[in-house]
Amino acid sequence: MKPHFLFLSLIVLFTSAIHAQIVVLDGAVSKYPIMMAIDTSDHAVLQGVYFYKNKKQDIELTGSVSKSGSFELSSDDTGDKFSMTKKGSVLQGTFTSAKGVKLQVTLNVIKDSLSRLEVTKRSDAAEILDAYKFADIKLVPGRLETIDNRFTIQWYTEPLSKISMFKIAKGYPDEVIRKANAIIEKNFNGQLSAYFSCTGYEKGSGYDFSISSYFLTDRFISYCISANWDCKGAAHPDFGESGTTIDARNGRELSLEDIFWLGKGAKPQQDSKEWFEYRDKVFAPKIVALFKGLYPKEMKKPTSDEDCDYTDPEVWNFPEFYFTKKGLQLGAFFARYIRKCDNPSWSIIPYSELFK
Repeated sequence: MKPHFLFLSLIVLFTSAIHAQIVVLDGAVSKYPIMMAIDTSDHAVLQGVYFYKNKKQDIELTGSVSKSGSFELSSDDTGDKFSMTKKGSVLQGTFTSAKGVKLQVTLNVIKDSLSRLEVTKRSDAAEILDAYKFADIKLVPGRLETIDNRFTIQWYTEPLSKISMFKIAKGYPDEVIRKANAIIEKNFNGQLSAYFSCTGYEKGSGYDFSISSYFLTDRFISYCISANWDCKGAAHPDFGESGTTIDARNGRELSLEDIFWLGKGAKPQQDSKEWFEYRDKVFAPKIVALFKGLYPKEMKKPTSDEDCDYTDPEVWNFPEFYFTKKGLQLGAFFARYIRKCDNPSWSIIPYSELFK
């Protein structure tokens, strides 16, 4: 999931020796519009991805290219194959389905891909395609929901994935709404990207997520995204939570230190050496002590390695966090073999402790 719920520079588009590292193409298989990105940084083995525009679902490709510009690409997921030859800035050839159906394919290099992508400096083929994939995404508005007779949120659904997210409609100053919705939209696009890039699943995407909690007040806009996935290349299915909290007074996303600071002096910059030391030596041990006082039953030392040891400070070093009616929810994080212990429902810091 995020920080704990990409990368190659683009050089040229096409030359006779295929010097480009990532080539972005737009075209069609017969009458079916597609887009494709091919990473040519390793001339021996090409890596790529393509999607049908009406579905958006990524399909991974591997293959090779000859010095004369003949491309051979195939998908282990679908069994489809592309056999194409470069003619100027166009790839033309044959698409062969897993059932042996042959169709003509024509793909054109996207001329503005350099200007659109060189500012990124870091990208792989799938992530490059996201910029184009989401350009024509149209969210379908759903219900309006009023919270505490003060705040209104508008729900939206992306029709292909059928996954939903909300935006702030009323209840805060216009500038706060604009900044908060920009954060919410960025998170939602990240989830859509994860959904459409989760390949190798027999029924499309193996990624699913939902808004499992949301809480709006005069001080905070806070929500949690819960996701589970089973994607090609992963060792096993997995799941996780990702919390986001926004200051409702200025629209700024808040860190855990902004909300609950247990150190002394100036707060360290996130991801700095001092920040990691604070989380390890100050924050986590104090959370263990706090929860032992608040939840003595849940914080008992386990008698088996298969039980959840919430007394271990390391599981609290980097918790996901979000507000609920009861207080600030902190999510413990465990090793894969005991992930059932992640994010217990009881691990809440009450408001009385937060704002003493």
